[in-house]
Amino acid sequence: MSAAAEAGLRRILAVVDLLIDAVDEDTLVPALLPLLLGAVPGDSIVWSPRAGCADRPLTLPAGLLTEDIRDAFAREAADDCLVAHTTLGPGTPMRRSTLQTRGEFHALAAYADVYRPLGAEQQLAMSFPAGYAAGTPRKVCVAISRGVPAA
Repeated sequence: MSAAAEAGLRRILAVVDLLIDAVDEDTLVPALLPLLLGAVPGDSIVWSPRAGCADRPLTLPAGLLTEDIRDAFAREAADDCLVAHTTLGPGTPMRRSTLQTRGEFHALAAYADVYRPLGAEQQLAMSFPAGYAAGTPRKVCVAISRGVPAA
């Protein structure tokens, strides 16, 4: 992602941070997901209200994450470098291909149990401030996925 594209995405997410404090998140996010998916082209998007957790994610398409996929993510996320970047690292927008080769990605247990069933061959993930929960600053994770483009 270019520096200009990252700066633009950060501006969008800064507005989201302000809106979450003013608008009900359950109303805002479903309206926001199609806009984000349009700004950063992909096949699906996952909004996780607690970075690094598969608890209560909102997705487009709706219902994307089955209970089995959420359980597998909870078991296997600790070994995923992109998840580590968004939860423990700086959370800046990062493409999976920047962090690992396709072979390394496919070797992850999470690939077989989470990403392959979703058709997620390419990903961009980030985390950012998103209002407050019980007076404590909150961090949200967004992951945009897409399959391999047809030849």
